[in-house]
Amino acid sequence: KQQESDEQQSEQTPEDGELESTDEGMNKGKDSPSEVKEEGERLSESEADRLLQLIRDKEQQRRKTLAARRAENRTTTEKDW
Repeated sequence: KQQESDEQQSEQTPEDGELESTDEGMNKGKDSPSEVKEEGERLSESEADRLLQLIRDKEQQRRKTLAARRAENRTTTEKDW
């Protein structure tokens, strides 16, 4: 039983090198049964556009966050002349 609980715990925590989402709110509700398509069923054009826009928005937010983090770590130097 101890081994089973260890396996379950290791499944819940990310291993070294694995990525985990920090924004749990964005991930919830995306796989609701009403939105999941049957295998082989195609998305409508509006659904595909909406999905692409969500991906673009998420990527833009990731880039902004990364730029802000880099700006925080940047140290300014005074002119040496």
